[in-house]
Amino acid sequence: MDALVVRAEGDGIRPSVLLTSHARLGGQYLINVPEGLSRLCLEHKIRPTGKLKAVFCTDTKQDQVGGIAGLLLRLSQDGHGQLEAVGTNGFGKYLHAMRHFVRWLHPKVVVMECEHLQAGEVLYEDDTIAALHYSHQQPVALERKRHRIERMDMTDAAAKSHALLQPMRMAPECLPMAQPDLQGRLNAFFAQQQGGVSQIREGMNVGRKQVENAKDGNLVPFSDEIGSLFCKQADKRRMAASTSGPIKTSDLICYNLRLKSLNTSLLFVDCRDVGALSAFENDRNLSALQSGERACCMVFHFTKYTICTCTQYQKIFQQFPSQVHQIFLDKGPTNGTLGHHSALRTTWKLNMISKVHFPLPFRSGNGGDESQGWDLELLEKYTIKSVGDSTQPRVQMEAANSNEMDNMSAVETALFEENPELEQQIRQVRTKLETITPVAGDGASTNKSAAEKLREKLKRGACTVATAPILTDKPQTVAQKGPSIFFLGTGCAEPSKYRASSGILVRMGSGRGLLIDAGEGTWGQLVRFFGTSMAERIVNDLEVIWISHKHADHMLGILSIVKHRTASTSFHVVCPGQVHSWLEEVMSIQGSSCRLVHCEHFGRSESSTQWEAIGRLGLKEWSSFRVIHCEQSYGLSIRHADGWKLVFSGDTRPCRNLQAAARGATVLIHEATFEEELKSHALRKKHCTWKEALETGRICNVQTLVLTHFSQRYPKMPALEGPPDILNRTLVAFDGLHLPLSDLAHAPSLMQGIRWLFPASSSSNGEELVS
Repeated sequence: MDALVVRAEGDGIRPSVLLTSHARLGGQYLINVPEGLSRLCLEHKIRPTGKLKAVFCTDTKQDQVGGIAGLLLRLSQDGHGQLEAVGTNGFGKYLHAMRHFVRWLHPKVVVMECEHLQAGEVLYEDDTIAALHYSHQQPVALERKRHRIERMDMTDAAAKSHALLQPMRMAPECLPMAQPDLQGRLNAFFAQQQGGVSQIREGMNVGRKQVENAKDGNLVPFSDEIGSLFCKQADKRRMAASTSGPIKTSDLICYNLRLKSLNTSLLFVDCRDVGALSAFENDRNLSALQSGERACCMVFHFTKYTICTCTQYQKIFQQFPSQVHQIFLDKGPTNGTLGHHSALRTTWKLNMISKVHFPLPFRSGNGGDESQGWDLELLEKYTIKSVGDSTQPRVQMEAANSNEMDNMSAVETALFEENPELEQQIRQVRTKLETITPVAGDGASTNKSAAEKLREKLKRGACTVATAPILTDKPQTVAQKGPSIFFLGTGCAEPSKYRASSGILVRMGSGRGLLIDAGEGTWGQLVRFFGTSMAERIVNDLEVIWISHKHADHMLGILSIVKHRTASTSFHVVCPGQVHSWLEEVMSIQGSSCRLVHCEHFGRSESSTQWEAIGRLGLKEWSSFRVIHCEQSYGLSIRHADGWKLVFSGDTRPCRNLQAAARGATVLIHEATFEEELKSHALRKKHCTWKEALETGRICNVQTLVLTHFSQRYPKMPALEGPPDILNRTLVAFDGLHLPLSDLAHAPSLMQGIRWLFPASSSSNGEELVS
């Protein structure tokens, strides 16, 4: 049995453990599925395979379950058959809430909430393992905080818009996994569950297998709204009862996975209150493991660092036999390891062009010394095997990845050796940027005077003076002096090792912020580029999170942002109806709080709280407009009091609404998913090609066009072709691009440097992609 510890705290990805049995009929088992796990596993080629049989989650928070939607979508594409999903109170409701944005035919997911069972009762068993659990609830139950929803008077004008807040059935063409006759297949599958005769089409091997499994008399659909989520009949009654009132959370969750062939146990502990550790004294099974009466070879601590370092906690686990390996997964107050190595190589190269526009990821503990690398040892592999006649298995540890990028300067040296002309070309670009960017102390001593200068430059149609950068190697001391755009993620639905899911941070001169879209891993990207402390400050300064549509790569990261917000003032999440319904359900489980407002309400009502938030952002106009993608898809247009205008296309086909909103924009951020040769894909999936995005920018006469949301086929530089007039105003976004609005004249020089670094190609070869 191999136990692989996967984590990348520097990318905001909390720990998980993947167990893999080498037996012929052995399986894989995953303990915790944190947000961002799927992309990390794809890059390092460690993603769970068809052998994955069960997942065990120690809580319903994003650190433990935030990546399960991405995992299920990946397993579905792989044709996975069945998955057992074990979690805590509210876990079934969490999975059920996913129906608002995705449905899957397979795998069949059988959900169980461990806290409804007796301690020590078997949760899951197969030929390889038997899983038991122990939980403890402190006497004072945690009360669920209720989230706040923006309410408005139901005037005639608002009544029609209010209807959009209600949960809606997905149109067939909007399903993320849409296939011909998908609804027919779903209907046939549901009919089969209810005892109907075979209506499944020939060739649906996975569906037929699923139908056979569904005949298990102990399993029933979790609800009539989602056909691939099941539970046991008794568990359904218990889960329904547990979700009728406030969700009660156990303060201690332990999973004991008994390895049958090795006659030993792996213990996984997540403790949220040291008082709950009394279970080790009161529970006979736990005390037997602690004393060595029952064999246990490893203890994995998911417990937070602050609790692990408590004397009481250490005392309990020091009583385990000395041969038991104890792995503490939370490393404490450090920014931790970086997991996305390929993206780091790309950022390092771009940083050669401009340290302001392409800042390197945050470093902790080295004072910003660029000669020091990052901690990249993110994988730990433990092999557990029997040795001769010994009753105690041997545990052997090894690092599962090399730290080959410890000194990134070698990347730069190798690049110049391969292309001697490149060094001179990069110097030319730097020289051009220096002639535009002034030295410190250019007279913009106050926000007011800086705003006046920016306004005058925008009136002339060109900005040639840059304000102080938003980022330094010590982002905790950043002084924000002007509005800027920071691209957290520039990829699309399929994760790749170069581009993260959609996320754009717009920060005003005051420091207040707007987050446009928040795909899975958005919080991790903030941590990656700013460090945890500054990321928390940015989140606390957010006034609005605006979501364009319901697809997972645009909204799965909202909950982590909400979780890390500690400011006492509420903020707005502006989103379509399906996202609204999903958040309403999940936040009731997680105890989160925010104001939920539909896209068509925000900025159009007389709500004082909305206009106060818009005013704190310095904006005088706010408009969400419909675009052509899936049901309830929107673009965004905002205008600042200083005169500049920013428009975001969302995911869309070329449309009149977008052209009307973007006319004369200072910045148009436009999706550019496909090359022109794949226009048929763009038409079918309702996206734009690069050529179509360029044409929209030309027609609208925008000052700067920024292209984003690239298919994983184009991990680096797309081969753009078009009229020189619009090409000279176009910039290709990369993860980590920092674009001050007073710095738009840099776009041509930056693009020149990018083209030299990454010669354009129409699509990547097999080595460039992970998926």
